[in-house]
Amino acid sequence: MPLRAVGDGRRGLVGRYLAATTAYAVSEGLAFGLLVPLLTALLNGDTTRAAWWLPGLGAAVVVGWFAHYAMETLALRLASDWQRGLYERLGTHVVRLPLGWFDDTRTGQLPRLVGQDVETVVRSVRLTQVLIGAPARRPPSSSSCSATTGGSPSPSW
Repeated sequence: MPLRAVGDGRRGLVGRYLAATTAYAVSEGLAFGLLVPLLTALLNGDTTRAAWWLPGLGAAVVVGWFAHYAMETLALRLASDWQRGLYERLGTHVVRLPLGWFDDTRTGQLPRLVGQDVETVVRSVRLTQVLIGAPARRPPSSSSCSATTGGSPSPSW
């Protein structure tokens, strides 16, 4: 359904956006995963072993930076293309309407539809991106904390 709203000419852009989002999520997960052995070695005082984990962590962070940049750039382009497509479809439809359709009430509703309502729909692209990334950044729930702390949730400072 969302791909149909974007249009056939923009499906490649959606695919590249999803690929960049996947690359960012994988690199972020890899970076967090590499922090565990690095911090374990540092806390044990073994800086030599910790140094072995730094290149991998650095590479994951650099890949994450580039993937995040690509993801944000493609999200902006996707929102712009989607907005342009909506305006084109609305314009094509309005031009085909008979003159009798344009009474006082509908003529006043048309600028609101084309202005505010299209902007609301375009903002949903950004909201979708935020909602997709939210589960990866969500703090653990109190039920998962209670299993590790003996039934009492840890304080939140």
